[in-house]
Amino acid sequence: MTADKKRLIALSAAVLISLGGCASNTEISVPRSRTRNITVEDTEDLTVKASELTEADMLKPSGELGSFSTKFNPKQKGRSSNIKRASDSINSVVVNPGETFSYNETIGPTSRKNGYKLGTIFVKGEMFEGYGGGVCQVSSTLYNAAANAGMTIVERHDHSRPVPYVEKGKDAATSYGGVDFKFKNEKLLELALTQSGADAINNNERLEFIGDRVLGLSVAALLYEMFADESEGELARRHAALVSTETLSDVAQKLGLDKRVRRGHMTAGRIKHILANAMEAVLGAIYIDGGWDAARDFVLDIWRDLAASVATAPKDACWRRACMMV
Repeated sequence: MTADKKRLIALSAAVLISLGGCASNTEISVPRSRTRNITVEDTEDLTVKASELTEADMLKPSGELGSFSTKFNPKQKGRSSNIKRASDSINSVVVNPGETFSYNETIGPTSRKNGYKLGTIFVKGEMFEGYGGGVCQVSSTLYNAAANAGMTIVERHDHSRPVPYVEKGKDAATSYGGVDFKFKNEKLLELALTQSGADAINNNERLEFIGDRVLGLSVAALLYEMFADESEGELARRHAALVSTETLSDVAQKLGLDKRVRRGHMTAGRIKHILANAMEAVLGAIYIDGGWDAARDFVLDIWRDLAASVATAPKDACWRRACMMV
């Protein structure tokens, strides 16, 4: 696998974490665009569900992606209070594409000063009363829902002894300043490769918009550097050819995107345009995921060879045969 193809795998989608109510029944809801949402209701279960939401109504679930539930005893006042506080702490948190959600960083120190109460905690396999006892049930329930929803688990640790609310290996022990639970959503590449004919809402049009600008500026700067003696008109013709539908389609096929693009049924005659748009969307996704440097470097790794493959500026932009990918 080439370095360019490996770079495509590490893309993620934005995540919105939003809670409301008490910390007993927790839902993670995923909208049909770029966010995930967690809501909380008051029951004796701690339940996490991953559901799609519409862009028009960010709080209305329209399709479950995954869920998980755990039981807790509401009569344990301190522990229940800690579960509520930990859940409230992750309310309305946004995890941007490429970022990693950290449970510890989100809820902060589980100290008395931060409003946490005494509850049972584990230290080296022994049970003690400590501030924040119960917050690991929230992280464990969230871990299972995140895994079921297809998010990438970055960090997870077992407790030092079995816990009663999940099976062994299904828990996510956390300790502020120590072990953490982290996840990352790698759905952005899937979005970049979804044509509007396949999904009228969740598609690559917005990523294509920004990818077009990333490509245009990156190639312009590259040509300015490589061909210092050429006029503005010569640079413009080189630029037009390098960002053309033909060139983008060729690059997309070399990267294997033609085998991964999701497109509608009535698009057979537009495959080159679809691949070109997908290529731009991928560039936009890399920009959103890793920033300008990552997107520019990706472009330069491929387009520098394309630019160098033609010694003199073309008389027009129709130079596809002279500018095949090497």
